[in-house]
Order: sequence, then C-alpha cells, then structure tokens
Amino acid sequence: MKITINTKLLTEKIQLASNTLDTSGLNPILAGILFNVGNNSITLISSNNNCYSQINIDKDLKIESQGKFLVKGKMILDILSNLKSNEVTLEIIDESVLRIYNDTFSCNLNILDVNSYPTISFYYTDWLKFTLSNSFIKKINNKLSNFVATTIGSNNVLTGICIDSNNENNLIKAVATDSFHLAFYQEDYNGPKFKLVVDTKILNFLNNLIENNKGNQIFFWFNSGKLIIECNRNLFFFKLSENEYPSVYKTLESNYTNSFEVNKSQLNDALNRALPLIQNDKNSTVRIVISNDKISISTKSIEFGDTFEEVEITNTNISGDFEFLLNIRFLNHILKVFDDQVVTFNFTGNNRPILITDKKDNNLKFLVLPLRN
Repeated sequence: MKITINTKLLTEKIQLASNTLDTSGLNPILAGILFNVGNNSITLISSNNNCYSQINIDKDLKIESQGKFLVKGKMILDILSNLKSNEVTLEIIDESVLRIYNDTFSCNLNILDVNSYPTISFYYTDWLKFTLSNSFIKKINNKLSNFVATTIGSNNVLTGICIDSNNENNLIKAVATDSFHLAFYQEDYNGPKFKLVVDTKILNFLNNLIENNKGNQIFFWFNSGKLIIECNRNLFFFKLSENEYPSVYKTLESNYTNSFEVNKSQLNDALNRALPLIQNDKNSTVRIVISNDKISISTKSIEFGDTFEEVEITNTNISGDFEFLLNIRFLNHILKVFDDQVVTFNFTGNNRPILITDKKDNNLKFLVLPLRN
C-alpha cells in the first residue's frame, strides 16, 4: 500500500478522527486509527466505544496501491504536525511498518494488527433525520453548557442538555439543570419531532465542527439513544443517555406576579464584593431583600464578618417586601451569561423560584432556587 497526499489535509483529517480516539489506555487497539485505502479515496475509522467516526479523504492524494493499516493516532498526528513539506508519502513496508517520508525526512512506524480492530457499523438509513441551525447549536453551547450537573456517572441524565422539539409546534427547546439552577433557550423550528439528551462534549465538538466547516451543512440522524452527525461526508456516531429528562416547562411558564429590572454589572459587582467573606462556606449564602426601588445584598460569616450593600432597581412591579437566601455562586453564574445590561427578575413570593430573563431576548431564561432558612 502506498499513497502520496497533501500534508496539511491529512493532518487535519487525522486531527478530526482523533476526537473519537480512546485515550484512557484501557484498550490499546482503540488508540489507533484504521486507514482503509481504496481506489480513489481513504477512509479513517476511530473509536473509543462510546463514540466513533468515519472520515473521508478524496482529494489532493495519489493512490498507487490499496490496503489497510492500523496505526497509533496520536503518534502519527505528532509526526505529521511537524512536517513542513506540502506532500507526504505513506507506504507499508513488510506488512508491519508504515514508512512516512518526504524529500528530506523518513520515519518507520510500527503498525498494529488490523485484524484485531472491531467491526464498526454506520448504518442509519431508516433513522430520523433533522437539522439544527448553527445559531441554536452555538447558543446552547455558550449559554447552557455550564448549567449541567457535574455528578460523575452515566445514570444521571442531568449531566447532559435536553433538546426537545416534541413539546410545542414550530419551536425547539433546550434545557440544562443541576436541580439548583436552570438554563433554558428556545427558537423557531420547522422539522420532525424528537427529544434527546446530549452531553457537553458533543456540543463542544459540534461548535468546533461549525467553525472549521463553514459553508457545509450539518445533518443529524437519531434512533433510540444513538446519534450520527454528518458533515462534509464525514460521520460521527455518539451514544446518548436513554434516561427520561425531567419536565421543567411548567415552572418556567408559571404566572410570576412580581418583577423588577436591575443593571447586570451593578448587581454582579455587588455580589463580587460580598463573596470574599463567604467563599469558603458550603452554600456561599447571600441574603437579598427586595423593597420599593432597591434591593439590599448582605452576607454574614461567623469567622470573617459581614457585608451590606444596596443596588437600585427599576420598572418594579412588586406587591410588598420580599426576602430570599440564594447561593451567590449560582446567581453570579447566571448573570455572567447575559449579553444585555438589563436583566429582569420574576417571582411569586418568598422561598419560591426566581426566573431571570434578558430584556432583549425572551427566548433565553434562567431559574434559580432559593435556599431554606
């Protein structure tokens, strides 16, 4: 087997395949990339059991003979990344060595047993096909990813983001929550009905795929806990959580009778000034009292002391005085996500959930649960 190929192109394709390599060391075979060299194209296969990819190369190459070989993914990537030539030749020597060379460089790399690599199927013909807008993918990746639960374990569905087009016609919704605070986004959608939970690694991968493949549409194929992403004839297979994601829409759609607006930067600065005294406390509790046209922010630490500050609020629609105990980190976390300087707090009463929205974007919502006294 012998091929000559554009060095930059091959490096980029191997980098793409490296996203689904097994880096745990538990299965050395899955640390390899399988090269399948045909008449006019090369297919790269990589897998880590939970996800795998099929990368196609059909340009800027010359194939002199066909074949298969399996080589350590990280090793060949490191070698190619440091080559400066426009082209590189890969040739199998004595069925056990891959020779990588150009005019000035030569490397003999031991290959793995190709017969020990598992058979991988990318069958998806009868799966549900849909598309998502790039703006939706970027929004939920940038705004929602940090709100998932961090509990380690595959059984916790809250470690992923729920994407749902079943709940309402012509809308697609995304929810992330750790049970203490919640992020929500929706936008217009015209496509088939589905509901699935993806983890943040998949979303981050998708975001990078969009950035590196501008002009190429991304297609999704879904079937019972399995997702295939297709872009530029490359395929990426992912296993998804099959556990049922809890419904949160009733809480988001509750009739919030009280509301006010506040400058995000002013509130965020006040919280940051209060944080040092309680940053080592388990709940990092801040007391917020809402009255007339101001909110007071106070903290108290037996060890370090206390803080107090008032921040002005506007456009108030409040029936009385209200008091909340909140985790300051959760509140800070929410405020950092907003792009607009004016955010709206909505609530029904003491110790009830607080819905925080962007004045300019009603499709983006956040919920924080008060702590009990």
